Amino acid sequence: MAVEMAGPWDRLERRGILVGAAVAEALRHVPVSSFLPPELRAAAMTDAPLPTALREPRVVLPAPRSLAMLLQMLEPEKGVSVLLLGSVGGYVEALLARLVAPAPVTVWEEDGALASAARASLDALGLGERVTFVSAPTPGARFDRVTATDAIQRLAPAAREAIADMGFAVFRRYHEAFGFVKVLRGGDEFVELSTTEFLPPKAAEADTGGDTASIDLGRELLLARMLENVWHGRPESEPEREFLAVVEDTYAKPEERPPMEADELLRYDAAKRLFHIGYIYQGAGDWEASIEAYAASIAVRPTAEAHTFLGWVYSFEDRHVEAIAECERAIAVDPSFGNPYNDIGAYLIELKRLDEAVPWFEKAKTAKRYCCYFYPYSNLGRVYMMKGMREKARREFEEALRINPEYHYAREMLRRVDRGEDYIA
Repeated sequence: MAVEMAGPWDRLERRGILVGAAVAEALRHVPVSSFLPPELRAAAMTDAPLPTALREPRVVLPAPRSLAMLLQMLEPEKGVSVLLLGSVGGYVEALLARLVAPAPVTVWEEDGALASAARASLDALGLGERVTFVSAPTPGARFDRVTATDAIQRLAPAAREAIADMGFAVFRRYHEAFGFVKVLRGGDEFVELSTTEFLPPKAAEADTGGDTASIDLGRELLLARMLENVWHGRPESEPEREFLAVVEDTYAKPEERPPMEADELLRYDAAKRLFHIGYIYQGAGDWEASIEAYAASIAVRPTAEAHTFLGWVYSFEDRHVEAIAECERAIAVDPSFGNPYNDIGAYLIELKRLDEAVPWFEKAKTAKRYCCYFYPYSNLGRVYMMKGMREKARREFEEALRINPEYHYAREMLRRVDRGEDYIA
């Protein structure tokens, strides 16, 4: 049974991120799927950055949450002209064209192949005449709004000069701190304002039920950067490298995978990156977005890893029956993957079905592919402790420590066995 993805818009409205009526309408009505490769259209309604192609040339569309913030900070209105610094595959161009109609949207894109691909997507939606692509700014041309979806350090001088009198530019800054920057022009004077708080224009008038004051903008933009880096393959921080290490340890090595044709391998890689995004969201404590990303990974190409981790997040919400079902699907996809056997046993413990849990831990011990064999030994020891079978528990904890001498849980449980103490969850 597939997880239905209704899209992130309602959730973003609940959280007070999407409060502008015009921007919300544009996001709901411009189909992002029209700007994605066929292989990724099943993931279109995911709150995640997505590439416009599986091969180069391509760009990465921002996650809906960061795009919603940027567009609202830009204050697009009917009749204002916009300069977009760099094509976004036609998607952001289409949103802007809808928001500022009948004013023009101009895109400064030096890569002809990217511009051509975006133009083709816009033509298919009947928006080609509303957007103009240029390889360099026209001298003397001025725009009411200037923006970029990429996180940048500062505006290029030519882009700064393109701001119209009484107009402004908005962009995400990536430096020592994450935030939005607004550059306002008055005559020949420029004023640069930085903010690490997200308060869209007229947010106080919007009845969304959200709490915009609770939004940690720096955290949100840092998260956006990390998610986009998944597709770029460039972890920039220690947490990003740790997330990547877990993903690589969890997924099968190339020599462990069955042979794949080139197109299937591309789809597999895309599903793995969506799993990576789901794991980052999981680490950030955003379970809704994590579930959405894992489900998108499965929709693109089912893997045992995504089914298992989707079940793991379900367990955080005490949805243990659903978690077990996902693990069963994982085993059906790849019986060699050890994690779901162990996890089923763990969920059965939570459901107080101890005897049923035992054979699952035994299967996990003998699985062909598992990064952490000490887990099923420790979990089985936990079952035996709960059943009062201390010597059996001792053997399981000792074996867990033989596999991983640094596993503190097994060491502490072994101390409890030695002291004759009862099991404490």
